[in-house]
Amino acid sequence: MASAKKTSSYCALIVYIGSGSVSSCLAQFTSKNKPLIIASSQTQMPIEEPETGNMYVKRMISAIGKCLEELTKKSGVVPTKIYVSLGSPWFTGQTRIIHYAKKSPFTITAKLGDELIETDKARLVAELEEISDGETLDALDSTIIESKVNGYSVPSPLGLRGRELTMTVYVSIMPKNVSGEVRHAIEHYYRAQIGFFSEQIASYSASRSLTNKNSYLLLAVGDESSELSLVTNNVLKGNAHFPLGKFFLLRTLMSELKQNPIETISVLTLCRDGRAHKKVVSSVNKILEKIESDWKLGLANAIEMLSESFVLPSSIYMIATKDTAGWFVKMAEREEFGRTAKLAQNPEIVLLSEDHFSPFLDLAAGIDMDTNYQKYGEEFS
Repeated sequence: MASAKKTSSYCALIVYIGSGSVSSCLAQFTSKNKPLIIASSQTQMPIEEPETGNMYVKRMISAIGKCLEELTKKSGVVPTKIYVSLGSPWFTGQTRIIHYAKKSPFTITAKLGDELIETDKARLVAELEEISDGETLDALDSTIIESKVNGYSVPSPLGLRGRELTMTVYVSIMPKNVSGEVRHAIEHYYRAQIGFFSEQIASYSASRSLTNKNSYLLLAVGDESSELSLVTNNVLKGNAHFPLGKFFLLRTLMSELKQNPIETISVLTLCRDGRAHKKVVSSVNKILEKIESDWKLGLANAIEMLSESFVLPSSIYMIATKDTAGWFVKMAEREEFGRTAKLAQNPEIVLLSEDHFSPFLDLAAGIDMDTNYQKYGEEFS
């Protein structure tokens, strides 16, 4: 719980570790201007079925090295801060309610808030380690998503006096040996203080700036999995994920069409743009119908899971990469949500595309944040 401070100019390395790719960029931050992306790089992990356990971790660590190696060749800028964003399945997140009360009024300070959060994080780690077969865990970020003083929600409790303080805090947990390997891989190229945070918190924070609703579902489609989060009255309440993402779509097409990654992406692009032969379109559509059925079942199960504990809103905001976003949006739009009586029959579905995020940052000359299909295919080969 940090007190407000003036932010000076600095350069940061931002690394995103997803389920099937690693992205990085060097960004210049100033107090007066939007962040400027100086250089960026991306490395895709192989598209074949992901390894489990240590082999999956090794693949991810290798991708970090390749990604940062490329970034160092593009820019010699030395960052003073490093932020690492973790996508599923690299972290486990929990929303915690921390309550503190005294008979007489007390002043809420940053020190008090930090002590309460650290105590609760230690308790959470101990609870999870008890059921984790001896695995040592690392509590990463802890983000305050709501504060209440004497039962009333406040933008910031610092400096206020009251008898009760309640904080809703989102905490991310990661196996300590994995977080150590990630640190070591990054420090081979860049050395600065490293801060971890979950993709879920990043998506939640961004969506609050981009939407005009207080309550909504946030559906993020990743490489290996999709994550459904619930925001109620601007507070992140819960999440559910299912292991079907972009790679599931591509792998199924590759298998059924008996084509390599480059050929499959080419066919998918031609069908999307209306330039493929009718027979090819027919074959692809039949495969996509099966993919759609499986993915929508995963989505329905995630909705069912959240609805067991919460009342669900009627708006869904989706985040997906540009290359396959259209397919997933159409699949979500065709889902018969009303059949489960857990969601409105025709919920509003809005794609939060790159165009929505562009007003919040500037790109240096030559930076293109779009997916490059040819490079995508070559990385998969």
